[in-house]
Amino acid sequence: MSLLEEMEATDGGGSGSLLDELRLIPDEEESETWLPEEVGEGIEGKVLKRYSVTSDHKDTETGTYPVCPVVVVDVGGGDLWKITGYRKILREEMEKCDPQPGDDFAAIYRGGPLDEKGQIKYHVYHAAVRKPAVTSRRAASNGAGNGVAAPSGGAATAAPAKKARRKPGDPKPKTGATELTKGGAGNDEPPF
Repeated sequence: MSLLEEMEATDGGGSGSLLDELRLIPDEEESETWLPEEVGEGIEGKVLKRYSVTSDHKDTETGTYPVCPVVVVDVGGGDLWKITGYRKILREEMEKCDPQPGDDFAAIYRGGPLDEKGQIKYHVYHAAVRKPAVTSRRAASNGAGNGVAAPSGGAATAAPAKKARRKPGDPKPKTGATELTKGGAGNDEPPF
């Protein structure tokens, strides 16, 4: 049985091809970058896409440019956010829990210890994944059978916004741009 036939049989009568499923995935340009600033700020959503990027900043411990995991999540209603593991602890947490398309993924910022000047020495994050229940062979291959997941429209969880910048769960602005910039542009602080 071909993959297409298996998908059609699993869906109870043919939902279309892999290309049809890929067309359901929103463009990444529609996502905003998650850049937490406050302790306890978190994000949770259904993973739509996962890939890696090479950082533009050298890791001070290794002297190399780290390869950083990236996930695009739908926090509900088609509201897309991109989480990139630029900071070392977030990167390690994301690698450890290994989020894949179709999984529920959550990350939270915990701040970090302060040095003698009152500056954060390093940033602490926690991350978790909840895998979907496997009910068929198709579901065992990341939900959509192709390594990507269709938007879920699932519920979002986020702390109430205390600043004027947009956070996961806040409504999208009707006009103009938000204070967040895509891809983290304008952030002078090294990302790890």
